[in-house]
Amino acid sequence: MKTSRQLALFTLTTLVALLLSGCKTEIPVLEQDSPEVVEEYRNYYQRDVMPYFNGEGEFGFFEGVDGINISYAKFPVENENGALVILHGLNETYLKYAELIYDLKDLGLTIYIMEHRGHGYSDRILDNTDRILDNTDKERRKIYIKKFDNYVADLRIFYDSVVNATDHEKLFVFAHSVGGNVATQFIEQYPDAFDAAVLSSPMMEMLTSHPAKVNESVAYPLAKFLVNLGLGKAYSLDMKEPAVIIDSTSAAKFEAELLSKSWKRWQVYNEVIEQNQHLIAGGPGATWGISNQFAKEAYEATFKARSPEEAAKITIPVLMFQSGDDWIVGTKGMNTLMDNAVNAPSFEMIEFPDAYHESYMERDFIRDVVVSSTKEFLQSF
Repeated sequence: MKTSRQLALFTLTTLVALLLSGCKTEIPVLEQDSPEVVEEYRNYYQRDVMPYFNGEGEFGFFEGVDGINISYAKFPVENENGALVILHGLNETYLKYAELIYDLKDLGLTIYIMEHRGHGYSDRILDNTDRILDNTDKERRKIYIKKFDNYVADLRIFYDSVVNATDHEKLFVFAHSVGGNVATQFIEQYPDAFDAAVLSSPMMEMLTSHPAKVNESVAYPLAKFLVNLGLGKAYSLDMKEPAVIIDSTSAAKFEAELLSKSWKRWQVYNEVIEQNQHLIAGGPGATWGISNQFAKEAYEATFKARSPEEAAKITIPVLMFQSGDDWIVGTKGMNTLMDNAVNAPSFEMIEFPDAYHESYMERDFIRDVVVSSTKEFLQSF
């Protein structure tokens, strides 16, 4: 049995290597902000953004599915007129949303943000009892999920036990990437929970860009096959952890992540994470750390959320930001979701042709539209 399994794995590995040979992703070269521009932004971030985040935030934990402790932050406002729940993307922490939270603080909405299981301060899924690596820290940083539905179930617990612990006149959600899929499934399952949703590059179609571009029609069956071989906790494709996991001065890492073209935002945020490396979970831009089990579950989550049967359950207004130069999630999947959401009273899409995946972390001329459009949309209710 073991010999046949090893032979199957060797054969598969060889086949994948042949498929990927010669088609490695060519990483575009990006223009960098000048040191003066970066320093001006750094001063603003350290003077205004982080003091607000750390000073006004109320931080805590709640118990998610299977006893996993989930971290969250709350930013209350006086005389509030509603609440906004923010859901982050893969490999992120709530610290990445400090500037967005700062920019939305004048909406009169209490802002809540939770960190998905396996991310940030939330409990990690893999530990000493599960590890297949010798290095426990590497195992903790691996992106793994038993069931994607657990993300949605955690949100339900957060919604019931934390957000609705206080009465709110209106409830909105802003969700990015993986968080966008979680939010979409949530409003499909619980159509009356939120009054409106903002989806930022929601994960409705996965684009595997590292180490090479692999279509979902190939990547999903591969991930599923590896999971069935008992390799769910192993790294997907060539996703092993690099020797240097973060370097805020590295233009090569900035470019390889394919997330944002804003050097100043990328560099200053990475400076924060360099001082908080215990928060790292996988490589930004899915550059490393993805397990086969997560890949399988994520693909299935995209198929489900964008399906006609599920999307038709959306009955609230939706604003969606789409990046035309997105290397992480596909625009086709987002368009499918929009087309299938036939019962949404409105479904507006704003496209940024030259933006990478994280439009909320992009260059000012793009990000300013994200912020202003989000404000205008939420203030219309």
